Amino acid sequence: MIVLNEDWTFTSKGGSTSLGYVGENEVCTLQIQKLGTEFMDWDIVLDVSQPGKKNIWAVEKTEEAGNMVLSVLIKREYIAAAGSITIQLRATHEDGRVKKSAQLTLSVSPSINAPDVVPSPLPSEFAEYELRILDVKEAVEADADRAAKAALCSPQIGENGNWYTWNSTTGELSDTGIPASGNAEWNFFGTTPCRVSGPSISGVKMVSSTECSYRLYSDTVKDMDSAGRTMNWLSENHSNGVYVFTVTIVNNKPSGWYQVFWSMKFTGLEVGKAYKLYIDTTGLTPDSTTTGMYFGRFLLASAVGGSKGETIINTTEVDHARLNSWEFTATTPDVILEYYAGKEISQLVNGYSVRFKDLYINYADAESGHAAIYSDAGTFTGEKVFLEYTDGLNYTADPACSVYYTEAKSKVFTVNGTEPDDEGNVSLPISRLQGRTLVCMGDSITGMFAPPADYPSVIARLTGMTVHNLGMEGCRMSYHPDRYYDAFCMYQLAEAIASGDYAYQEAAVGHVGSYAAERVAALKAIDWSKVDYVTIFFGTNDIQGGVALDNADDPDGFTGAYLSACRYALRTLWNAYPNLKIMLITPMYRWWPDEQTDSDSKMFGSHHFYDFVDGLLDVAKAYKVPVLDLYRTAGINWFNRLYYFPTIDGTHPNDLGRKLLGEKIAGKLLSEL
Repeated sequence: MIVLNEDWTFTSKGGSTSLGYVGENEVCTLQIQKLGTEFMDWDIVLDVSQPGKKNIWAVEKTEEAGNMVLSVLIKREYIAAAGSITIQLRATHEDGRVKKSAQLTLSVSPSINAPDVVPSPLPSEFAEYELRILDVKEAVEADADRAAKAALCSPQIGENGNWYTWNSTTGELSDTGIPASGNAEWNFFGTTPCRVSGPSISGVKMVSSTECSYRLYSDTVKDMDSAGRTMNWLSENHSNGVYVFTVTIVNNKPSGWYQVFWSMKFTGLEVGKAYKLYIDTTGLTPDSTTTGMYFGRFLLASAVGGSKGETIINTTEVDHARLNSWEFTATTPDVILEYYAGKEISQLVNGYSVRFKDLYINYADAESGHAAIYSDAGTFTGEKVFLEYTDGLNYTADPACSVYYTEAKSKVFTVNGTEPDDEGNVSLPISRLQGRTLVCMGDSITGMFAPPADYPSVIARLTGMTVHNLGMEGCRMSYHPDRYYDAFCMYQLAEAIASGDYAYQEAAVGHVGSYAAERVAALKAIDWSKVDYVTIFFGTNDIQGGVALDNADDPDGFTGAYLSACRYALRTLWNAYPNLKIMLITPMYRWWPDEQTDSDSKMFGSHHFYDFVDGLLDVAKAYKVPVLDLYRTAGINWFNRLYYFPTIDGTHPNDLGRKLLGEKIAGKLLSEL
């Protein structure tokens, strides 16, 4: 039994990390135990890395004696080659949080695997013949009269060059139609029906000795580009990879939620065929917290004479940030999709929006990804070659025929001294900062969103850096009167990092944000002597809390004012770790929905919001560190605020706003550090 520890590292009880021998099938079960049942309602899979490929293994969750047990039945295709396999657990919550374990290396022992030495077809096909041989062997043992023919049961190559296998019904060898040999260019893939996919494939051909009707088609049948859309009190925008539908009421107001929707018609489906509708909301944040308003609702119905007919999928809420799917069977060639903004008419006001990343229809038995729509059909005799290769297509034929592939040959010798791998690919760095380490310090704008929905994850994707998010909600640059929140204010974090004593922060766990324990663990695990960059992004809680802008009497040591606390934090960090390259980030634009005012006009005592921005710019200039004026350069203002903020929260940017923050910060880091 392998144990998943509290810090999500692994311990192997008994020391065994073997998955068995190559070719074994469903005789070994990998089991991982996690104390407690906290993660029973999370979606958990195993990400798997093997030489030359990556995979995802399904995990079965059970509860035993108050603990969670994860089980994976090891199948033949999981352990197709001897060597090491690296696994990593990935748990995803419906609210967008993602938790990953440490990596664990398992082993697969070699086997003789006699089928591997038989020439084309591939071992999977030969294993099929092997099963037939075993069936015949049993029949021979039961019937001694046929013992003389038992020697004929092994697959043999006929005069025509095809494989012949024993047919127990006719009592003789039969032509399989599969050529027994290929050449250096074409490799046998399988027989139809099959799905052809691989990173090094450059061409495919089908082979049949008789006239054959073939069809090639993609997993995806319909998508957002398949038809136009009709809007009812909604406007559509598609940018940054997200479809956004915003309530737009000009004259007459809708009287019910069911009137605020858009619709489109998908045509040309196969009647009686099973399909799946996919709606991807992964990593997105809804405008509303009201059930039924999260990402809207939809209805799918048959189309009869251009009008909506019988309901296929009743009105259904899209209420999870993930890849959602619903299976249905087409009852008519055309279907109509109606997508509603929500169910509370009181919230469906100008500016309210629903969003998703993608919407498409696949065959029910296909993979879940959105593929480029493709369809081709025809007839041939002999060979049909498809040199314009499209990955992931499904190949069918009547009668069944053989499918071969040819591999791409790289003509690249080196790129900047890097040789291509076995598949002809050259790995280039994402940016010049790849491999560096960045720590993001801040308040709830930084810390309250879990990866991959937080802006530090955007920075990591754009730069290739390892990025640690140490943000904590409610905290300030300066002193906080609540001692638990004060523990995560910037000046206190600087003292803890410099001293290596995190007792003050540990005492705050359970009294501040639910993720405080994760932050403390990260603080203690980071080797600050090896950190390259730090961003400091505080201010909105200082300003809202009435903190003084500066302290003229003690500008470098007084922690009760915004700017003096910043100077104190900088000096404290550099005295302990002069290696740190620090970038300051000014408070960003915000607005107050209940007051219908924004940071351009709202006063805080005798100061404007932007006085704190200007003060931080002066500190950066005096300390000669780069600074990002997020207030004036992010491009967020009163007129476009609802595009970057939820309608009910003017402090915390939505998914588009956080994406913008990540892009702006990454750009500044790349240009100045």
